[in-house]
Amino acid sequence: MRFESVDRARHNHTSNAAYNDRLRTIYQLIANGSLNTLKSLLFIDSDIALTSLSSMLLVQQHQLNSINKIVLSTSEVDTCDLQHLATLLNACTQLKCLYLYAEKDVANVDSLAQSITAHATLDDLQINPAMEMPPTALLHSVIHRSTLKKLQLSGFNVTPATTIELLQSCGSSIESINMPIFEFDRCDRATLEQLGALLGQALHLKELFLYGVSASSPSSESNNISGVLSIALSSPDHPICKSLNLFSVESVPLNAGVFDSLSHCQSLSVLKLSDGSLSNVETQQLLAVSRLVSRLNKSLYYLSLASNGLTGASEAILCPALTAHPSLKELDVSGNKFIGDHLMSSIAPSDRLLSLTLNNDHFSVAANDQLTNYTKNTQSLVSYQNLASRQIDLFSLLAGQP
Repeated sequence: MRFESVDRARHNHTSNAAYNDRLRTIYQLIANGSLNTLKSLLFIDSDIALTSLSSMLLVQQHQLNSINKIVLSTSEVDTCDLQHLATLLNACTQLKCLYLYAEKDVANVDSLAQSITAHATLDDLQINPAMEMPPTALLHSVIHRSTLKKLQLSGFNVTPATTIELLQSCGSSIESINMPIFEFDRCDRATLEQLGALLGQALHLKELFLYGVSASSPSSESNNISGVLSIALSSPDHPICKSLNLFSVESVPLNAGVFDSLSHCQSLSVLKLSDGSLSNVETQQLLAVSRLVSRLNKSLYYLSLASNGLTGASEAILCPALTAHPSLKELDVSGNKFIGDHLMSSIAPSDRLLSLTLNNDHFSVAANDQLTNYTKNTQSLVSYQNLASRQIDLFSLLAGQP
């Protein structure tokens, strides 16, 4: 059941008794267990709905055994009291998934942390506070769950020490990690080696998303991250190399060694290197990515090199690996400055792609002709996006030019 924009609707219907009565009836049906097949509760900009339901649950003392998923995207109007969410969690004895997106400040975070800690069945958590938070009881309640399978965090200061705690607690169960990375420039070698070893032994890790380093070329922080990943992926016998099928980095400029090590992951089907993760001046890095794509010729299905600002010279290094690639079906090279000649020569003749996303702002005349013929005559392409028209020249805009 989805409650959406109830806060705004309530404000617009404050004098509408019938509207408020209908809402109370719905809350009552949920709270007394009448809707015993209900599987999920979604509160989108509907803090008042959560508050009302929580108040009824405190009175009714019913357990909502059928609910396995709760999503709360808090209202932008007021501070959200997480005590109400904690009350709902306590009533949902079979809850598996909790997604929390906080638009503004929240209160009673520790109450929610206690409920998460006490909850036996939760294994899929996404917690995204609006403001950056230091390690708190909430974060510790999450990372110390030994049965955790999926974790997405943002807005938290997830340090190397915190990541070590996470892997020590749930390294044998975790399947998906999506989190920012901080303070890797302050790591000593022993910490990096410990973290790399723990990550390498993650038995069931299928998805790894990392983001948070704002740099266009390798720095001490990104080099340390590269060191951790190189240790984790250094042998095809490491568990992570056998299980990993998605690797995504945003604004994390890794060094060439990581991409050579990633070739040990022969089940890797999704590779996303975006938002400044690749650099025109890092030739060895680009060559390593090209080698990796070529080596993953049986598994790689989706490749994104989006928003790296790569030029024609980088295109010449990367695109030959796409030629007649037998498994690649989806490609995103938007947000770059490709001239298009190497790209089109690599993908057009084989006509294997199902999805293509690009921008042709810098394409040569010949490349644009190839692109037109390809999109017109393709037998396989079912999704095509050219994002060129969505780019805005801010300097011209500020100068008042058309």
